Amino acid sequence: MRKEKRYTVFEGIFFVALIVFIIYSFFSFTLDNNSRIIEQNNNFIKTATAQKAERIEELITISQQNLDMMAHFYPTFMSEPKVTTSMLKDMTERSYFDYVEFISPNGMDLAADGETADLKDREYFIDGMKGNSGKCVVHNSRITNETLLIFYSPFYYNGKIIGVLSGIIRGDTMYHVLSADYFDVSANSYLLERNGDVILSAVNGSEPKNLIDTLKNNESYIKGGKDLEQILEEGIESNFNYKGANATGSAYVIPLKNADWALVQSFPSKVTKNMVHGANSAGIRLQIKLIAAFLLYVLYILWRNWNINRQLVSEKQKMSDIVGAVTHLFTRFALVDYESDTYEYLKHDKGDAPEKGVYSELVEHLDKKYITDDVDGEKMSVLISRDYVQKNMTEDVPYFRYEYQIDIDGIYWENISILCLERKNGVPVTVLYAIQDVTSLKEREQQIRLALKEASEAAESANRAKSDFLARMSHDIRTPMNAIMGMTAVAERHLDDR
Repeated sequence: MRKEKRYTVFEGIFFVALIVFIIYSFFSFTLDNNSRIIEQNNNFIKTATAQKAERIEELITISQQNLDMMAHFYPTFMSEPKVTTSMLKDMTERSYFDYVEFISPNGMDLAADGETADLKDREYFIDGMKGNSGKCVVHNSRITNETLLIFYSPFYYNGKIIGVLSGIIRGDTMYHVLSADYFDVSANSYLLERNGDVILSAVNGSEPKNLIDTLKNNESYIKGGKDLEQILEEGIESNFNYKGANATGSAYVIPLKNADWALVQSFPSKVTKNMVHGANSAGIRLQIKLIAAFLLYVLYILWRNWNINRQLVSEKQKMSDIVGAVTHLFTRFALVDYESDTYEYLKHDKGDAPEKGVYSELVEHLDKKYITDDVDGEKMSVLISRDYVQKNMTEDVPYFRYEYQIDIDGIYWENISILCLERKNGVPVTVLYAIQDVTSLKEREQQIRLALKEASEAAESANRAKSDFLARMSHDIRTPMNAIMGMTAVAERHLDDR
């Protein structure tokens, strides 16, 4: 009886210990599972944020380059220092911006639809009039009353700033760039100043003015790691966790390389909660399967992104190699505007002319350098003149090509191609001059021509020797043969005369 009681007590203790162990194991597994999923989400959001940051940096770089290029090239086609709404519409259609505007020196802003606003107190206008390019964010704009990402560049005409050109990307456009969904749940994305002020965002609900203050006021930080304020102050790339409405949320911060801003993206806490709940309810085996599936999914995303990035890098490298190879073929590129009678060398490996200036003066300068008197019956200075090109380069003639000899710090053979870039009423107004050094080809051609001449002379000499030999042999054979034939005829007539 006592043994049975002892055995029963032992079984009870063992059962209780087993229950405690199972509860502890499940509790430990739940904690480990929660930590594991949070860590996975941190890695996932890190990759997603890096891709988003790269896209935003590329958008900023391309937008600024696009605006600077328009500010540089459009004045070359202007006949007077006046920017019109039609020009702004054309710039908008040719650019990445939602619309392009122009601010005159008095601070009046002109939009493509003709609407105006006084912006003389805007910092980007003041900075642009100083000759600087840049970008900024404007909240509650005076024309559209919305948040705008504005790129600006000084607008020169004849070397003088006549205003500021601004390219504008609307907040709604940036919202689509910033927005992200994970497992059909929208995530919050923020573009921040270093002090935590929100520049632009894609969020569920109202946009906070300062994300640091919002997290502090809601006591949302998880203790034991860096918070957003520390990350922004140090200017580093890092993650932080916060207390979401449903569970622990993950967020990642990446400072942008081409702007004093930082991108913050969060992984929705609701998704985290659902993942933990589903994993815990299915047990250890199901948990392992889910983690494995999740890891496979993450690996697939990483592999796909890696593959896409590799293809993009390969394509960019190919294009770069092609452009570089074509560029090496030519010693000089010159962009010529016939309307303003100006030129600008885009590449200037050799030559004693200025990189930009008056085109007619350049033609006079080069006229003294040409050694070849004429090409196709005309002097080179005539063939490259504005009058000749505009008269002879019709719609059916897209380019001219000439070969000539010139003396520029040495005597060279060059090949010039004149290509029409823009016409007005069928007449070329902007052309590209591409000059290639073909001296080595000409020298090789001359060597081949000389070798062919020597071979021809040798063949003629051999032919003369053969003809002389045949003539002599014909004479030497014919003379004795005639004698033999004559004596034979005499003998036939006197057969009986022994």
